[in-house]
Amino acid sequence: MREDHDGTADLDEAFGPPGSRYAAVSRRAFLARSAQATGIGAAAVVLAACGHNDAEVFARGPAASAAPASSTPGTTSRATTAPPTSGATTSPQQPTTSQPTSTQPASTQPASTEPSTTAAPSTVSGDMGVRFTYKPAASGGRVNNPYVAVWVEDSSGALVDTLGIWYQQNSKGVRYLNELRRWASVDGSSETLDTVSSPTRAPGDYALVWKLTDAEGQRVAPGSYFICIEAAREHGPYSLIRQPFTLGSETFKTDLPAQGELSNASIAHPAG
Repeated sequence: MREDHDGTADLDEAFGPPGSRYAAVSRRAFLARSAQATGIGAAAVVLAACGHNDAEVFARGPAASAAPASSTPGTTSRATTAPPTSGATTSPQQPTTSQPTSTQPASTQPASTEPSTTAAPSTVSGDMGVRFTYKPAASGGRVNNPYVAVWVEDSSGALVDTLGIWYQQNSKGVRYLNELRRWASVDGSSETLDTVSSPTRAPGDYALVWKLTDAEGQRVAPGSYFICIEAAREHGPYSLIRQPFTLGSETFKTDLPAQGELSNASIAHPAG
């Protein structure tokens, strides 16, 4: 095969006499293989049939491949949108709906007013009366007069005031005051003996009055208290009445349960 001056092979000898159908088809197949090897676009192969010679087809080269590529049948071409910049948020805009402004009348409820309360009195007025009967149990021998103590305790059991203490008033008699066990544990002071004590008394009915004051002479406050009546005698039984009560503005009269040689006990406010 000989070469022409333009560097292309003389295809006439290879593909038959010029102008024959066989020569044209063979030429196009050869040009297609050469185009793929040299990077010439596929469109250059088609143009080969229209060119005047082979050199003209090859001279067109890649310029002919600038034609738009056809879409492959059966595939869908999608436009690709670049993702938004990091940190940016894209959301579809919603139509702005204008909401009517609701105007409600302001609440006109009257301010809550706490009912006024009258402060409870810090002290109570009047007196409280205490009554009881001392009756010794049956005995075949001599009955000595009992030691008796009457006093008031607060709700914790502490002494509030001693109303009376009856005992044998001599040096020998003082030694037996500890027989009044409850009173001796809460009071038993010499001051009380000097102010409210008196000699022992024979069996019978007795009454005392509490001025509603403490041992210092100050009026007590309303609240819970205990009334205590204690009796003890030589060769006799021990007796103790200890009963709670509430001191306030209301009047009351309360009977107390009998204990040992103490009976018919009661308290009343005011004293009657």
